[in-house]
Amino acid sequence: MRSILRVFFFFSFCILIAGGILMVYFEGKPEEPVSLDMLVKSPIITVNGENCSFFEDDIFTLEGKNSFGECEIRKNPNLFNGKLVRIKSNYRFMLHGLFLSDKEECVGLSRSIDEAISVGFRSTKDYAYIKKLNENPVSITAVGNFSISVPSHYSDTIYDRTPYYFEIIWLERAEKSSR
Repeated sequence: MRSILRVFFFFSFCILIAGGILMVYFEGKPEEPVSLDMLVKSPIITVNGENCSFFEDDIFTLEGKNSFGECEIRKNPNLFNGKLVRIKSNYRFMLHGLFLSDKEECVGLSRSIDEAISVGFRSTKDYAYIKKLNENPVSITAVGNFSISVPSHYSDTIYDRTPYYFEIIWLERAEKSSR
């Protein structure tokens, strides 16, 4: 019986020592010093007063420019495909869906709904905010994901007819548009 107790205490002692070594190894490492020279990223504030889940540095930029119009995106959609972008444009709605439309004419591009940028909202609060404005169009600045896909043509909605889709993640500004 004593030999069984000795073996038990020996293994218990070994487990205790191993646990202590692991604890010192994983938790006893010194923390990396924090550089005071690093800028603290400030969050983007939305129309709802909420902080975004990303920062200004996360948004796609091109030659120092960090916001784009609907025409700029449609002229070179592959450049923006799959990227987090800031769009300043008019948000419009009609019976067949929601879409973006710049105030200026898109030179060399069709205004067909089949080539429009369809719009969706991740946040129901942002959609409710725009809807409450009761305006058409609404001038917006929004950050979201732009994507290209093959249209399904399942229905006559803009979403099913156009290859371009912009999912608004954060609505930064929304106000009545002059057009």
